[in-house]
Amino acid sequence: MRITLLCAALALSFCSFASAGPTEQLASILREASASSNPSVSFLEGIGKLGDADLNAAQVAAAVEAGAVSPALRPILDRVQRIRLSGDTVRFDFSSAFALNLGGRGYAHFDRQVSFQIDGRTLKRFRGFKLSQTAKGMKLAPRSIRFGSEGGVPIATVNMGIAGTHKISLAPQHAEAQGLTSRLRFG
Repeated sequence: MRITLLCAALALSFCSFASAGPTEQLASILREASASSNPSVSFLEGIGKLGDADLNAAQVAAAVEAGAVSPALRPILDRVQRIRLSGDTVRFDFSSAFALNLGGRGYAHFDRQVSFQIDGRTLKRFRGFKLSQTAKGMKLAPRSIRFGSEGGVPIATVNMGIAGTHKISLAPQHAEAQGLTSRLRFG
């Protein structure tokens, strides 16, 4: 009897993520991201595996409360009104457009609606998301951002179209402060 109960408990623990609702799954992704050396990349990888989902502001807030959110993600998630995932497309609806300072290395600009596609470790086809060196400077939308590593150091390869392709170190000591525009020069 004990062995049966133990096996049942193990089976339930292995299946809990698959059977959990989208709020619980998002909370789990946020917990894992917060525990990682690079919360933003871990969050994007996790959300890409969430499957089709539609979460409203209350569900996102509940997941944030349950998920011990990283300070790197909170300024974005606190503004979310809705997250929709369909196939490989992720769409965030925010309460308003906003810009985030990327640790003094540039700015990320978010429209009220931001969408992109996830293809493995690559984000592409951005809408409503741009990068700039200054708060009011020229803004460019990245064509793609690919996450990988070189020599054991995590990197983001950012294709900025006319501004070229740039490799940005995401090493733990620089991960959140460096931002994606640290080496970009516009105009």
